[in-house]
Amino acid sequence: FLVQIQPYLTSAGDSRGAIVVVTDTSDLAQARRQGRQALRIFTRSTEALREVLWHRDESGALTFISSSVEDIFGLRRELPVRDPALLLASVHPEDRPLVAIFWAAKAPTRRMQYRIVRPDGELRWIEESISAISADAEGPGFEVGTAVDITAAVSEGSLARRREHRLRLLEDNTVTGHLTIDELGRVISANATMAEILGYDASALIGRQVLSLISPDSDSDSDSDSDSDSDSDSDSDSDSDSDSDSDSERSTPRPKLGIRTGVSPALLLAKDGQAHHVTLDVQTLPPSEIDKIHHVITVYQLDRLRALSSEAAANDPFDRETGLMTRVRFRSRVKDEFSRLARTGKPFAVLWLDLDGFKQVNDGYGHAVGDLVLAETARRLLSTARRQDSVGRLGGDEFAILVTDMDQFESLDTVTERVLAAIREPISVADALIYISGSIGVALAPADGEDPNALLHSADTAMYVAKAGGRDRRTYFQPTMNEAAEQRAATRHRLTSAIRTQEFTIAYQPILEIQTGQVRALECLLRWQDGTTSVPAGEFINIAVETGQIRALGRIGLELINVDLRGADGRSPLDNIPIAVNLSADELNERDTFEWLAAWNPPRGGYPRITIEVTETALFRHGSRALETISLLRRLGASLSIDDFGTGYSNLALLGELNPDVIKIDRSLLLSADRDARGRDLLDASVRMARAFGAKVVLEGVETVAHEDLARSLDVDWTQGFLRGRPMALGELDIWLTERADPTGPLGS
Repeated sequence: FLVQIQPYLTSAGDSRGAIVVVTDTSDLAQARRQGRQALRIFTRSTEALREVLWHRDESGALTFISSSVEDIFGLRRELPVRDPALLLASVHPEDRPLVAIFWAAKAPTRRMQYRIVRPDGELRWIEESISAISADAEGPGFEVGTAVDITAAVSEGSLARRREHRLRLLEDNTVTGHLTIDELGRVISANATMAEILGYDASALIGRQVLSLISPDSDSDSDSDSDSDSDSDSDSDSDSDSDSDSDSERSTPRPKLGIRTGVSPALLLAKDGQAHHVTLDVQTLPPSEIDKIHHVITVYQLDRLRALSSEAAANDPFDRETGLMTRVRFRSRVKDEFSRLARTGKPFAVLWLDLDGFKQVNDGYGHAVGDLVLAETARRLLSTARRQDSVGRLGGDEFAILVTDMDQFESLDTVTERVLAAIREPISVADALIYISGSIGVALAPADGEDPNALLHSADTAMYVAKAGGRDRRTYFQPTMNEAAEQRAATRHRLTSAIRTQEFTIAYQPILEIQTGQVRALECLLRWQDGTTSVPAGEFINIAVETGQIRALGRIGLELINVDLRGADGRSPLDNIPIAVNLSADELNERDTFEWLAAWNPPRGGYPRITIEVTETALFRHGSRALETISLLRRLGASLSIDDFGTGYSNLALLGELNPDVIKIDRSLLLSADRDARGRDLLDASVRMARAFGAKVVLEGVETVAHEDLARSLDVDWTQGFLRGRPMALGELDIWLTERADPTGPLGS
């Protein structure tokens, strides 16, 4: 029995007793026992079967597989349920594309034979049958299937039966064309694909000379097949078990086909006279194998193969690199969940995850390591998600999780924090530890989108906001984000056009010695002149980093600086003043940038007057090529400046090895010092740490006299900010310098 007790209260809230409800749960308990017994019988029954039995739900997720998978596929039973991609990975590579299409097909019943390669290397033949059950009033749709090991039956079949089976497969093949040829070079049979390529009915090809279908200009036209034919004859002569008809055939030299055996390019002549570039694979069969058939020709049309391969990849429900759902399959799952929402009213959510810093992993360690990172990320997402949730790879380093049954689940904050924590853990690859993080956008259905496209767009938009907000975080979609996303897309489009039409200039901001006011350096800052409007760097630099356009901007900036350094009529306002040039980590990791910088000879002083500025976080999070580029530039005479010090990841040991000439304290620390004593202490500690490296210390963001006084009290060397010098175009800088008549000294002196 089930006893429920609750207080009986008056309208005034006074207790007047209790309400007791007693429910007879005998029927419920009996039903549970019967359910457990039925499950036990089902499980024991499947264990007794020699074939593999499996079940997939309406989303395509594998929910059950029988224990026979261990004997036939050599996989532990729990592994395919956890990672369904293992089953496809077991399929022989030559059969895998067709098996993927077979599994993704929509036919209610289907059957296929294919090969698998077990973990121990053993090859087996499988015959799989699938039945699809449509959704009805009693529940959602699903699929059941069986996989039977037919290796013994295939091995016991006669050679002739196997050859005939192969020829039937050739005739049914929709990917490549096939011809069978008799001893006189006439066509015995042609499959439908061959007929389609040539523009004939298949029956019209029978009896035609194969040479009439091949252009005389083909490279495959050759008598070089005589050696191959002779080899075939020799092999045939050694077959003492052949019957008398075969002996008679062997005693007569095989006629030459007139085209090269093996693989070669060719031109096929279609019915309309058009020539098709193809690849021929001509095989000569021993006479005893199949009556009358002397040659089998396979025709590969590369454009057709590429199209079919792309179509197969698009229809593949699982990503081949990670085993997760593909974008198409994941979108289908979201669509199914919307249908479920209409029936049940249960909300759900989509989490869109983008890896932070993945491009730098590829650049610094190579794509092979990048693939390992993607696979490990997929594994962590699968282990983090619940069984009923769906995980997909949307492309590149973007993933998504479909979170369902939210009324039975903890808050989405907990889900996203668990995902972020899993991604944050270092990934061990060879001798290196790879550190990445993730930015997550969260969209709720139906509030943030009433169809799959709208919901995914909202999640994607929120993800970009999370990334722009500092990365390694999650952000919920807000309707106002769409406007921001549209503005970002418009800026990206305008930026592409601006790069093409070179709508950029360089502004120069002075860096001053605090004690004397002398100009110690000029920082070069890229400015975008969009028509009559000057676009602030903050509006386009981050977008350029996201899209990879930062490389093009960097090259434009360097070329503009080069022109300004040369000056007009042999004179430049920049003469004798050190120049600070910003380089992003993406640029430092690009081999093209490396080679361009190595060949660059800055006018009027060369590299000794150039300081390379790079942020500490960007430098230390990116691979060894960035450090190699820095090392090259130092050897050429350039100075090194660490920008935005105190705001990112600091590797003090590496900083010591790099021995920077200048360290710039970020303006955010100065603003923090304005607010309270703790901020002042942090700024003071940063200055002392920078000074410990023996570098000149620059305080950025000095905009008031109070800021300048604080800089003096902290004993910094130089300052930079609007108080003493705003960024100026070259002509304006010339006037400013002339009015000051300011002597200059070398950077770092």
